[in-house]
Amino acid sequence: MTGEELERRIAEDEGERGLKPDWTRARLVLPAPKQSVHLRLEQDIIDFFKSHGKGHIARMQAVLKAYVDAHRPDGK
Repeated sequence: MTGEELERRIAEDEGERGLKPDWTRARLVLPAPKQSVHLRLEQDIIDFFKSHGKGHIARMQAVLKAYVDAHRPDGK
């Protein structure tokens, strides 16, 4: 999305009218690179995630991430 498109969308949104974003302290945050792995899963697990349509790999990752986050000692 270009800056012009962003400004237009903000102007069109009644809840955002008059908002003047302060970009002076903005910083670019890039996601950490992902590592490719080979993983053998049971067929019923694959079928379950695929049955919900496109994005089954992303949903699998989200489930694993939620599990990891829930089991971290620091809760992060």
